[in-house]
Amino acid sequence: MENPSGPVRLVLSRLQGVRQAGPSQWTARCPSHEDERSSLSIGVGDDGKCLVHCHANCEVAEIVEAIGLNVSDLMPAQNGSPPRDKKRRITDVYDYHDPQGKVVFQAVRYDPKGFAQRRKGSDGKWIWNLRGVQARIPYHLPRLLEHADAAVFIVEGEKDVASLERLGLVATCNAGGSGKWFPEHAEYLRNRRCVIVPDNDDAGRAHAQKVASTLHGLAASVKIVELPGLVNKQDITDWIFQGHGQEELLALAEHATMGAARNRRPA
Repeated sequence: MENPSGPVRLVLSRLQGVRQAGPSQWTARCPSHEDERSSLSIGVGDDGKCLVHCHANCEVAEIVEAIGLNVSDLMPAQNGSPPRDKKRRITDVYDYHDPQGKVVFQAVRYDPKGFAQRRKGSDGKWIWNLRGVQARIPYHLPRLLEHADAAVFIVEGEKDVASLERLGLVATCNAGGSGKWFPEHAEYLRNRRCVIVPDNDDAGRAHAQKVASTLHGLAASVKIVELPGLVNKQDITDWIFQGHGQEELLALAEHATMGAARNRRPA
């Protein structure tokens, strides 16, 4: 196999199933979706840029985020500067547990802002994808199960879960942020009272609607609470920082319109 350099080498080092497909061309399994067909093509542009294309139509930003990089990391270093990813640092690590409390995978937050997921291989080393693990589990699942009678607040990120837990509430989210909630997450909230609190932007509201649609007919109740007083892109953590608290949030949830029908009890 040709020995690549620069950003191509960096990208290939974080992919699974890499194979040479031609001069300065490779294929690999796309880290942004459950890929069994090596849908990802990787190549070298005229300027040394790493070119990535998923034949299942995953966005470039989603692909590089899934392996812990930024789109800027696809560009070659300038004037002998170090690779861009070397400037990034991990600021937070969030454990996702199975119902028995075992860590299944971690969500990693970077500065400059970026996210990735990782799991441990049999050799104890980190693998920067979630292939082969049950990745569609809600955050802090053991706490959800422990407080089975409490209302569950569903937010967009792990830091927002922490903000609500400091208020004494039960909260969760999915790994990967907006748009990455699936019916498998909703199954863990069967017969629960659910309150969805979106970020104050179009993506946040769309995410809230997606979450609600998976809970329809499954949860005991579903409400969407849009917080007053937020500017564009602010979230529940910003709202709490402004001085709002548990009682005010519970009052908003109490008076919010139902977002889904009462659940159908399983036979």
